[in-house]
Amino acid sequence: LGHGESVSAMTQFIKVVLQLQHQQLCPTHLEGPLHPEVDFAAMKFQLQTKLESWCPLTLEGGYIPRRAGIVPSGAGGVNAHLIVEEYNSDQIN
Repeated sequence: LGHGESVSAMTQFIKVVLQLQHQQLCPTHLEGPLHPEVDFAAMKFQLQTKLESWCPLTLEGGYIPRRAGIVPSGAGGVNAHLIVEEYNSDQIN
């Protein structure tokens, strides 16, 4: 795929697109145990540790498209942020 920095971005993008396509969240690969001083249970996010369905959210009866953020960081200090949203043909007028 190329240099390590570009590979990081491309593999994250491919992973997000596949998760959107299959409507499933795949587990995060963790190297070793979680940091013992971080209270993950108290945080408003969770680490994805198993394969699960990616259920869409609704707000006041309206459908909210699935979205994912991709944040690759370059060794030279170059950072980017990309938000990917699922395509929904029903939303097109």
